[in-house]
Order: sequence, then C-alpha cells, then structure tokens
Amino acid sequence: MPDSKLEDSLQIACGNAKALQKLLQEEFECLKQDNVEQLLRLQETKVSLLSGLEKFNIEVSEFLGSDSHGSELPGKLLDTWNFIQSCMLECKNLHGRNHLLVTKRLSSIKSALSVLRSGELESSLDLYDKFGKLPSGLKPNKR
Repeated sequence: MPDSKLEDSLQIACGNAKALQKLLQEEFECLKQDNVEQLLRLQETKVSLLSGLEKFNIEVSEFLGSDSHGSELPGKLLDTWNFIQSCMLECKNLHGRNHLLVTKRLSSIKSALSVLRSGELESSLDLYDKFGKLPSGLKPNKR
C-alpha cells in the first residue's frame, strides 16, 4: 500500500477512533438514563465504526507485513498512529465502565426478581456463584 493510501487510512481511522470515544460516552449516558431507544440507535453506529477500525487494522497489518516497508510505520505517520492507539485505549476504558454499569444493573434486577419470587431478602443474596450456578443448598422455587 502506498504511503498516501496508508496516510488516508490513518486519518479515517483517527476519525473513527474519536467518534467511537464520543459514542461510548453517549452510550454511558443512555445507560444511566435507561434510554433504550437511543442506546439501540447508537449500537448501529458503533458496529459501523468498529467495522471501519477492523478494516484499518487489516490494511496496517498488510502494510507492515510487506517486505518493502519493514515492520515500522514511516515517521510522519507515527504520531497519528500513536494518537489512534491512545484513543483506542480510552475506548477500552469507556467500554469497561459501560460494561460494569450494565453488569451491576443486571445483578440488581436478578436480586429483585429473586426477592419477588421467594419473598425473602436473605435467601436471595448471593443467589448464584461466579459461574452462574445455584449453590448446592438452594433449589429454585416452583409455584
């Protein structure tokens, strides 16, 4: 891939990384506000951005794998590459934060459902082990 095509790809990937960062922040706000409709709309955009970043990853891998370029990016493109990497690291952190919020909410919902089913708060705490299985002493209520 010529350097100009790689430079264009880097610029597009840079835009996608910044857009993904912003989208993950919006996703967190939607999760906090229980705005499911907006959250679903964001997912379509997120898939598109991730597809673009995946395509970029393939292009860079091909570029670096070719014999004529060695294993490093040309110096003028290295700053853009470093910026993309820092954006993606921030995206990873934002995704982790969103995942944590979803996991905590899911846990709260499971606890509330358990209380509603059994009518006892004490028996509903720590209902499942870390593998998602019921402890041996607990059996599901059948009504």
